[in-house]
Amino acid sequence: MEGSAVGDTGVMKTGLVLGAGGVVGMAYIAGVLYALEQEAGISVNEADLIVGTSAGAVVGAYLRAGWTTEDMWLMAMDEHPHLSRIGGEAASAGDIMAPAFRSPLELMRRGVGSAYIAARSVARRVRSRCPPSWPTCSLAACSR
Repeated sequence: MEGSAVGDTGVMKTGLVLGAGGVVGMAYIAGVLYALEQEAGISVNEADLIVGTSAGAVVGAYLRAGWTTEDMWLMAMDEHPHLSRIGGEAASAGDIMAPAFRSPLELMRRGVGSAYIAARSVARRVRSRCPPSWPTCSLAACSR
Protein backbone atom coordinates (compact mmCIF):
# COMPACT_ATOMS: atom_id res chain seq x y z
CA MET A 1 0.00 0.00 0.00
CA GLU A 2 1.66 3.18 -1.16
CA GLY A 3 0.84 6.71 -0.21
CA SER A 4 2.05 9.66 1.73
CA ALA A 5 0.94 11.37 4.88
CA VAL A 6 -0.72 14.76 4.72
CA GLY A 7 2.03 17.38 4.79
CA ASP A 8 4.74 14.90 3.79
CA THR A 9 7.48 17.00 2.18
CA GLY A 10 10.15 14.39 1.61
CA VAL A 11 12.02 11.42 2.92
CA MET A 12 12.68 11.30 6.64
CA LYS A 13 16.33 10.79 7.47
CA THR A 14 16.57 10.83 11.26
CA GLY A 15 14.12 9.99 14.00
CA LEU A 16 14.66 10.29 17.75
CA VAL A 17 12.63 8.18 20.18
CA LEU A 18 12.77 9.17 23.86
CA GLY A 19 11.49 7.06 26.73
CA ALA A 20 9.88 7.84 30.05
CA GLY A 21 11.20 7.97 33.61
CA GLY A 22 9.82 11.03 35.32
CA VAL A 23 12.07 13.87 36.38
CA VAL A 24 15.00 11.52 36.99
CA GLY A 25 14.43 10.10 33.50
CA MET A 26 14.72 13.62 32.11
CA ALA A 27 18.15 13.89 33.74
CA TYR A 28 19.26 10.59 32.20
CA ILE A 29 17.91 11.58 28.79
CA ALA A 30 19.69 14.95 29.06
CA GLY A 31 22.97 13.16 29.76
CA VAL A 32 22.58 10.69 26.90
CA LEU A 33 21.65 13.37 24.37
CA TYR A 34 24.52 15.58 25.49
CA ALA A 35 26.96 12.65 25.14
CA LEU A 36 25.59 11.81 21.67
CA GLU A 37 26.28 15.35 20.58
CA GLN A 38 29.65 15.80 22.30
CA GLU A 39 31.16 12.36 21.76
CA ALA A 40 29.51 11.08 18.57
CA GLY A 41 28.79 14.36 16.79
CA ILE A 42 25.08 13.59 16.45
CA SER A 43 22.99 16.75 16.56
CA VAL A 44 19.66 15.61 17.99
CA ASN A 45 18.11 19.04 17.40
CA GLU A 46 18.30 18.34 13.68
CA ALA A 47 16.25 15.13 13.83
CA ASP A 48 13.40 15.08 11.33
CA LEU A 49 11.05 13.53 13.88
CA ILE A 50 11.17 13.48 17.68
CA VAL A 51 8.73 11.34 19.65
CA GLY A 52 8.66 10.63 23.35
CA THR A 53 6.68 9.16 26.19
CA SER A 54 6.22 11.06 29.45
CA ALA A 55 9.62 12.59 30.31
CA GLY A 56 10.77 11.89 26.76
CA ALA A 57 7.88 13.96 25.40
CA VAL A 58 8.88 16.85 27.66
CA VAL A 59 12.50 16.66 26.49
CA GLY A 60 11.32 16.44 22.87
CA ALA A 61 9.21 19.57 23.37
CA TYR A 62 12.22 21.38 24.84
CA LEU A 63 14.33 20.35 21.83
CA ARG A 64 11.69 21.60 19.39
CA ALA A 65 11.36 24.84 21.39
CA GLY A 66 15.02 25.57 20.70
CA TRP A 67 16.77 24.21 23.78
CA THR A 68 20.15 22.65 23.13
CA THR A 69 21.44 19.44 24.66
CA GLU A 70 23.90 21.62 26.57
CA ASP A 71 20.97 23.62 28.05
CA MET A 72 19.36 20.40 29.29
CA TRP A 73 22.66 19.03 30.59
CA LEU A 74 23.40 22.22 32.52
CA MET A 75 19.86 22.25 33.91
CA ALA A 76 20.24 18.62 35.03
CA MET A 77 23.53 19.52 36.72
CA ASP A 78 21.90 22.65 38.24
CA GLU A 79 24.54 24.83 36.58
CA HIS A 80 22.55 26.62 33.87
CA PRO A 81 23.65 30.28 33.89
CA HIS A 82 20.34 31.76 32.71
CA LEU A 83 17.71 29.68 34.51
CA SER A 84 16.70 30.73 38.00
CA ARG A 85 16.81 28.05 40.62
CA ILE A 86 13.58 26.24 41.38
CA GLY A 87 12.78 26.80 45.03
CA GLY A 88 14.88 29.97 45.17
CA GLU A 89 18.37 30.35 46.54
CA ALA A 90 17.59 28.12 49.53
CA ALA A 91 17.21 25.09 47.24
CA SER A 92 20.04 22.59 47.37
CA ALA A 93 22.13 21.68 44.33
CA GLY A 94 20.46 19.30 41.91
CA ASP A 95 16.88 19.88 43.17
CA ILE A 96 15.39 20.31 39.71
CA MET A 97 16.29 16.77 38.61
CA ALA A 98 16.48 15.12 42.03
CA PRO A 99 14.10 12.42 43.25
CA ALA A 100 11.11 13.69 45.23
CA PHE A 101 12.09 11.78 48.38
CA ARG A 102 14.75 12.59 50.93
CA SER A 103 15.04 9.35 52.92
CA PRO A 104 14.38 5.61 52.50
CA LEU A 105 11.33 5.96 54.78
CA GLU A 106 9.84 8.69 52.59
CA LEU A 107 10.53 6.56 49.48
CA MET A 108 8.69 3.64 51.11
CA ARG A 109 5.74 5.87 52.08
CA ARG A 110 5.48 7.22 48.54
CA GLY A 111 5.73 3.70 47.11
CA VAL A 112 2.95 2.38 49.35
CA GLY A 113 0.74 5.36 48.48
CA SER A 114 1.41 4.97 44.75
CA ALA A 115 0.68 1.23 44.90
CA TYR A 116 -2.61 1.92 46.74
CA ILE A 117 -3.72 4.48 44.14
CA ALA A 118 -2.72 2.22 41.23
CA ALA A 119 -4.53 -0.79 42.74
CA ARG A 120 -7.66 1.28 43.39
CA SER A 121 -7.63 2.54 39.79
CA VAL A 122 -7.19 -0.98 38.38
CA ALA A 123 -9.97 -2.33 40.62
CA ARG A 124 -12.37 0.36 39.39
CA ARG A 125 -11.52 -0.42 35.78
CA VAL A 126 -11.92 -4.18 36.26
CA ARG A 127 -15.20 -3.79 38.16
CA SER A 128 -16.63 -1.54 35.45
CA ARG A 129 -16.17 -4.36 32.90
CA CYS A 130 -17.53 -7.22 35.02
CA PRO A 131 -21.10 -8.30 35.79
CA PRO A 132 -22.52 -6.74 39.00
CA SER A 133 -22.59 -10.14 40.76
CA TRP A 134 -18.85 -10.75 40.24
CA PRO A 135 -16.91 -11.67 42.32
CA THR A 136 -19.02 -13.70 44.67
CA CYS A 137 -16.37 -13.54 47.42
CA SER A 138 -13.41 -11.30 48.36
CA LEU A 139 -10.78 -10.92 45.69
CA ALA A 140 -7.20 -9.73 46.01
CA ALA A 141 -4.89 -9.34 43.02
CA CYS A 142 -1.14 -9.01 43.36
CA SER A 143 1.59 -8.37 40.83
CA ARG A 144 5.31 -8.56 40.92
